Amino acid sequence: MECSTTTITNIMLEAMNKLKNKEITTQEAQSIALLGKVGIDSARVELDFIKTVKAIPKGSSFSNQLQYMEPPEPEKEALEHQAKRIQMENELLDLIPPKTAHG
Repeated sequence: MECSTTTITNIMLEAMNKLKNKEITTQEAQSIALLGKVGIDSARVELDFIKTVKAIPKGSSFSNQLQYMEPPEPEKEALEHQAKRIQMENELLDLIPPKTAHG
């Protein structure tokens, strides 16, 4: 069964109509509402996860395979970039004449 926020909304609207037409009991409607709330809360947690890691789980919410929205910079490349930046800074510092006692 597909479980999307649209599906949950449709189920909630259907339950409200059934309750209005006395096709289901108040207790049944409350149970449906509780299950709908759990589904929406689950979707909210999944969205928070996606925002935090900037990746979407492949296949299901519980997948350990992620599709990154922005490709992460590999750690090795990041370290090489940092080393080059430090080297350039040191070369610039070498161009500055040392301070003398007089000024």
